[in-house]
Amino acid sequence: VTAISKKVTSVSLDKEKLNIESGEEVTIKATINPDYAENKKVTWTSSDEKIATVENGIVKAISPGETEIKVITEDGNKEAICKVTVTAPPVKAIKFSDTEKTVYIGNKTTLKPILEPENASLENAIWTSSNENVATVENGVVKALSVGRTTITVSNEDNTITSSIDIISIEKPKEKLNTKNKGIYFKITIKNISNKK
Repeated sequence: VTAISKKVTSVSLDKEKLNIESGEEVTIKATINPDYAENKKVTWTSSDEKIATVENGIVKAISPGETEIKVITEDGNKEAICKVTVTAPPVKAIKFSDTEKTVYIGNKTTLKPILEPENASLENAIWTSSNENVATVENGVVKALSVGRTTITVSNEDNTITSSIDIISIEKPKEKLNTKNKGIYFKITIKNISNKK
């Protein structure tokens, strides 16, 4: 009678590729072969835990990017890999913390829109200025050019979600001459001139 080996010959996952959004959790199931293997203990690892973590097959997406979830058997060090791609959830709303902002002519300011949900990504955002003679905008950086008011608008790529903020461009105040504690001195030279006869 030949004894049947109960050693692990392989391990497989029910998912070889996985696409999930930041914040989501998905369970990956590992199958040990043969089914009657004696030691079915496994270890789970993620190649980049900043992208996604894994515990007992439960994958939690952290931030956009790519990582590999690997399972390794204790018996025989057999392994299987699932490639995970994490994407940011779509933007549901955009807003600014202020309704208007004042900028001195010649200066720049960076506008940072608040996204909803917080872990959403605003890729390929469209920025516009209602009056580019007053101020221009590029990738959220506003440059004030002349005195006036303009409306800066940001929208998602398909222009379905927008938010605006007014930019007031003003002249820089002129610096006053500081004469405090500064004395003004005059040097007077007197020459004696005698007329010789």
